[in-house]
Amino acid sequence: MSAPGPAVVVADLRIDIAGTGDDIVDEISFAIQPGEVLGLVGESGSGKTTAALALLGHTRRGAQIAGGSVTVGDVDILKLGAGARRRIRGRVVSYVPQDPAASLNPALRVGTQLLEALQVHGYLDNDEQRRERVAEMMREVALPDDPAYLRRFRMEEWVARRINNAHVLRPRGQSRATRHAGRRARESALEARSGVRLG
Repeated sequence: MSAPGPAVVVADLRIDIAGTGDDIVDEISFAIQPGEVLGLVGESGSGKTTAALALLGHTRRGAQIAGGSVTVGDVDILKLGAGARRRIRGRVVSYVPQDPAASLNPALRVGTQLLEALQVHGYLDNDEQRRERVAEMMREVALPDDPAYLRRFRMEEWVARRINNAHVLRPRGQSRATRHAGRRARESALEARSGVRLG
């Protein structure tokens, strides 16, 4: 049995300012193996978030991907049209923002936001199955899965961060063993960042 290939391959990625051609990200390359964690380190404004967003085929207003390639699994992200890129977001590749509170809607309950993400991406057959998956996602990030907790609006920052991570723990058709191995790798990364043991 051959070893699995890289989960992500970025080759000669270049992102610049539209209209001027000034570089924001200048030909970076890296590969990430399944279960591996890669940290991008640099000063504020050095292009870390810009490079991360390129994995979704996305740039902030005023920027453009000017060259290179981004492959996630077997999907060549930059060769997809706009509609296809939107469809793979959350399904093939997801982004967890640095500021957890900014990405959660304070007017919606925690459970509603997680359920909505599953509905938008067409996961599972009905809302009953999706609610079961929401509870499982909460357990995977070591948060309570009871209905009262899922009805909360406000939360501490560390809780918001885990809720954001729950967004990316959606099923992608892997076996239970594969999902468990991937979940453990993600938990290890979370533990390293937060200093909190997840089970």
